[in-house]
Amino acid sequence: ELFRQFVAFYARDFNWQTEGISVRLGQRAPPPAELPLTYLKSKDGREEVGPSIEDPFEVTRNLGSGMSSSGLARLREELLRADELCSRGASLG
Repeated sequence: ELFRQFVAFYARDFNWQTEGISVRLGQRAPPPAELPLTYLKSKDGREEVGPSIEDPFEVTRNLGSGMSSSGLARLREELLRADELCSRGASLG
């Protein structure tokens, strides 16, 4: 049940452009001001803000800075796929 809720949250509710992930704070909020934003450029030249994932041990380090535009698209795709499978009660194994 916890995994299903996790997947549903990141597939449907979480705004990857305006929210940050902070285990330390444990609440929904914009990325902390001290966390540097990452900008991703797709192959067609479009630019978007990458995921803001705060390192709980080094709060000025963005763990999402290593993600590419195609990697973020793939992550979203897989979260949506897992959400669909969980919604249908399908086995993920």
